[in-house]
Amino acid sequence: MRNAAALAILLALTFLIACGSGAPAASPTPHFSVQPGAGTSATNDCPFEVPPGETVNCGTLTVPADRNDASSGTVTLPIGVFKSHSTTPKPDPIIYLDGGPGGRTLETIKYSFESLVKPYLDERDFIVFDQRGVGFAKPALDCEEDKDASEDSYTKDLSDEELTARLVDAFKKCRDGLVAQNIDPAFATSAESAADLEDLRLALGYDSWNLYGISYGTRLSLTTMRDFPAGLRSVILDSTYPPEVDLTSEGPADFQRALDQLFDDCENDDRCSIEYPNLRNELTQLAGSLDALPQKLDLGQIFLGVPLNDPKLVLRLDGDVLLSAVFSALYSTNYLGSIPQMIFQTFHRDYTIVGQTLALQLFEDQHFSVGMYYSVECGEEVPFSNRQLVDAEEKKYSDIQGARRGSGSDLFTICGAWDVPAAPPIENQPVLSDVPTLVLSGNYDPITPPAWGRAVADRLTHGHFFEFPGTGHGVSVSTDCGKKLVQKFLSDPSADPTENCVDHLGPPVFVVTP
Repeated sequence: MRNAAALAILLALTFLIACGSGAPAASPTPHFSVQPGAGTSATNDCPFEVPPGETVNCGTLTVPADRNDASSGTVTLPIGVFKSHSTTPKPDPIIYLDGGPGGRTLETIKYSFESLVKPYLDERDFIVFDQRGVGFAKPALDCEEDKDASEDSYTKDLSDEELTARLVDAFKKCRDGLVAQNIDPAFATSAESAADLEDLRLALGYDSWNLYGISYGTRLSLTTMRDFPAGLRSVILDSTYPPEVDLTSEGPADFQRALDQLFDDCENDDRCSIEYPNLRNELTQLAGSLDALPQKLDLGQIFLGVPLNDPKLVLRLDGDVLLSAVFSALYSTNYLGSIPQMIFQTFHRDYTIVGQTLALQLFEDQHFSVGMYYSVECGEEVPFSNRQLVDAEEKKYSDIQGARRGSGSDLFTICGAWDVPAAPPIENQPVLSDVPTLVLSGNYDPITPPAWGRAVADRLTHGHFFEFPGTGHGVSVSTDCGKKLVQKFLSDPSADPTENCVDHLGPPVFVVTP
């Protein structure tokens, strides 16, 4: 998931089971076309770089853009099936549902393969694809018009009003360009994506498979559990984003909860508390001082030791941008132990760590279909939120609101420009299901808090919930214990998957070196 409404704006700047849900029906004759030349070589026709030694069958799935409108055209989804290393693989593969909404799965598979795919190939095939509106899918909702406004949010001194105006103009132009090509951004919905999944399962000939979703992928998983439960052997929900929550209004409190976890753990750690004794106040003071006197960060100087003076690489570090860096670092389990050091060093005018964190944000921002984000959020989240409540929550947490830079009001405004219809009420209702489900949460996660995962698991007849101490967003890809738990669950979803490795986890190991 993007950093909810806020970071999407600052950086680039989703009851009852199936019956009567009004969800799109799967297509009657789905067809998966395997491209010629699929195999282990890097010269096959996969649209992504195939890891050495791996066998991947690549192809496309063509489905209706709108299953309720025969004249809506079609959507083509690129698919990659990583073949198991076993000579007798299990008959039920894993299919991965990416986050965002808008994460480009295939484009980034060369970075995520080792942690996301490889651990499961000893027993099963593993399927990856770009969701409708994303990446290599056609049509894709990539808004090139957004890039300049996104860069300006880092490099120029823009007021909230100026940035919002730039973004609204960019997304109006993007939408107008899509409509001119007879592309309605409203085709990208969670319900249609769930129907895509059922079409793909049928086209590939699987009696059942295992859904594996992270972040927004959990919302898509829950939608599929609601609309097409028959083909599901099991579901893994990692960092859960359920349909019934109000992401927009709850965001500030969720960020504060994660910050409090960080501060508490540092205060209870002998070395961290000695090295960084006043972390809470330092962050607040630092954000205020940077707002009063922003600093320039030349990424060339930080990474190469040589100032490049490229306007696109010279960032403006104010309080908003600092807090967005802290927010982003809370996502990553590998970064958690360095956050106190980042705050302390930035307080003392050493911008190395914060610069590296912001550079990673900018890199990740290049692998994201922002139009898909707004199609889903503006249709399935904002219509069920409340602008007055959002404003009140942002005011309540004003000390950290820089990380969300007027995000609630901005999101409502941008959604007015993106102009997709509100989803039916079922897209804001809890999902009930009998499908065996493993639910994982990290206690440092600043965007999908453990309480959301616990609530979802409590409503599932065969739900198993685990909270991971000292862990951020994406438990299963960032911890060995998370991978072990997923593997145990997949071996027998009907059994209790409890693993004692969870009990041995604790707070991060904080970096206290100079």
